[in-house]
Amino acid sequence: MAASDINLDAAIRSNFSGEDNLEVTDPGTLTADAADEEPIPDAQSDNGSDKDFDAEDKDANTVPVEVTSSKTSEILKKVDLVIKQITSSAARQSKFNSWSKRNDYNGPSLIAGYGICWNIKWQSRDRAYQGRAIINKLIENKRDRQERDGGKNFFQEKEITLSDWDVVKRLKDILSEFYFITKKMEGDHSSASLMLCKYNHIINFCKKRQVSSSEPEFKAMLATMITKTNTYLNEALQCDTVLLATMLNPAYQVNGGLSNFYFKAIFPSTKKCTTTSQKLTQY
Repeated sequence: MAASDINLDAAIRSNFSGEDNLEVTDPGTLTADAADEEPIPDAQSDNGSDKDFDAEDKDANTVPVEVTSSKTSEILKKVDLVIKQITSSAARQSKFNSWSKRNDYNGPSLIAGYGICWNIKWQSRDRAYQGRAIINKLIENKRDRQERDGGKNFFQEKEITLSDWDVVKRLKDILSEFYFITKKMEGDHSSASLMLCKYNHIINFCKKRQVSSSEPEFKAMLATMITKTNTYLNEALQCDTVLLATMLNPAYQVNGGLSNFYFKAIFPSTKKCTTTSQKLTQY
């Protein structure tokens, strides 16, 4: 098998799910509530496409890094709880679909994302953000019904403010880069020749986000991402298979030889660039 045909998707998944990564924690065990008796608008079938959701799609068992700020963590736990309470009941899912129709919302339906792979958790929060107006409506309806008739509030008196949703969006935007890169690298196709480029892309992306971010917790998270990705990049540079696959990629060749401009663009350090070029020219 040619070096350029070797698929290193498993290596990428291994890198992003190492034992030293911070695991995504389950927001807690939640008691199941009985189906809500609140009047339901005309129920509709699922109006969202689930084609992107695959419970078996385990690109990584852990997120690259989880925000540890107490405020941000509490917001995410609150959002996850609300998502779980809606998706755990067929009646509440029906209400979500019905209110989606009333409000002309054509986005995807909700999926549960607690306590499982980070990529599914990302999809769960992404869908929740898109349907935030419907979620807030369900919370409002339940609160009004409780004030009128009493009884238990299965949302546990939680309210998700505009600023809370903004936090969800900022984290979602950062992790989306990892999500789509892992999606692009998976499958039965050659990925080794893309590894150096993708690692470098992630590092540059995190650096730009770090500069533009004003929240200390996000800056700290991005700094950890940069450190971890640099570790993976250095490991990849020690792998002859990765270097061979990169060398054999036609996109990085000029006049039959490997383009030095590519490596100089990725590695500003003269020493690192020279070392990499020397290793490649050995073949």
